Amino acid sequence: DPVISFLDAQREALIGRSKIIIDPSNPYSYARLPPPSPHNSALTYHAAHLNDPSTQWATAYKSIMWTSIENYKLQPTEICGDPRARAVLAQLVQAHGFEAVDCGDRDSAPLLEPRGPLRKMHPRISQYNQTGK
Repeated sequence: DPVISFLDAQREALIGRSKIIIDPSNPYSYARLPPPSPHNSALTYHAAHLNDPSTQWATAYKSIMWTSIENYKLQPTEICGDPRARAVLAQLVQAHGFEAVDCGDRDSAPLLEPRGPLRKMHPRISQYNQTGK
């Protein structure tokens, strides 16, 4: 897992420094292995691995294809995470021209995992998929 490798390599620079980490990784896509039990999301697995209460975590762009970004297909994207990280991420998503759909705290992360066992699409995403608006 490249995120685990990054966290291990940067542990000293992260621990106790109140950093924000945005984790858009998709472990259930592209033949990657899902996170180990009991985790059903990359976000909760990576946060548990770092195990630093000062670090705030958030995730987004889980179901946005790279072609959407390349072609400026500005669509809603679900976000979730810790409060401070989620607020910063919402601003970044909006600055990129996408619509941030707040799905709650870090415990909501499994609901955002494409192809994950607990995936539950937000109604706003369903609406966009049906209408293109």
